[in-house]
Amino acid sequence: VGLRERLLFNKTLEHVIRRSIEEGFVVHVYMALVDKGNGAHWRPERKRGIEDPMFANLSHSAFQQLLSKRVRQAGGCLMCVLNYPGSEPVAPLPTGGDMDARLSQYPPRQNKIGRNVLRTFRSRETLWNVTLENEMQLGRNYTLAMWTRPDTYWFGNITSPGDLLSKEHSSTTVWTQDCNTANGLNDKSAILGRQAAGIMFKAYSRFYN
Repeated sequence: VGLRERLLFNKTLEHVIRRSIEEGFVVHVYMALVDKGNGAHWRPERKRGIEDPMFANLSHSAFQQLLSKRVRQAGGCLMCVLNYPGSEPVAPLPTGGDMDARLSQYPPRQNKIGRNVLRTFRSRETLWNVTLENEMQLGRNYTLAMWTRPDTYWFGNITSPGDLLSKEHSSTTVWTQDCNTANGLNDKSAILGRQAAGIMFKAYSRFYN
């Protein structure tokens, strides 16, 4: 989930998808990408990013075909790609109560970055709803889910999915990076047990409730 122009996919293919395939797991990929954001950058250096030439100037259709081919070559399956021409809308923010205390570091009512966080939550939840529909059609549930930023650059293989599943309470566990926690957890990349995923991918709806 994120901006298309920031997509760095080669290392994700190598160190996440292919690594999991080699361990015997089936990997399905779901993506939601925005062509153009709202100009709010958490870090100023992000303004200097350059789109991967492999994806530059491709139509949505050609982009999806190339993604599907690359994922298939790595052994996985591209299940869903959502392309948005601009920033997705978010539901109006209710007033009163403790609403303004939620996402207190970047309050969405006053802060563009906070609203971008809600957009990320919204896209994750939309993809999760597609995932649930696919589970019903396939007649099987996923054992692990994962989210990651489009510009995540992997220097090494992901932790063994088999090792994670062997741990006690793996279905209700979330694994994430133990760095830059900012008084919370680092949510740039996370691996989630199946039950945990059913909660964490619903963060957008839960924010409003």
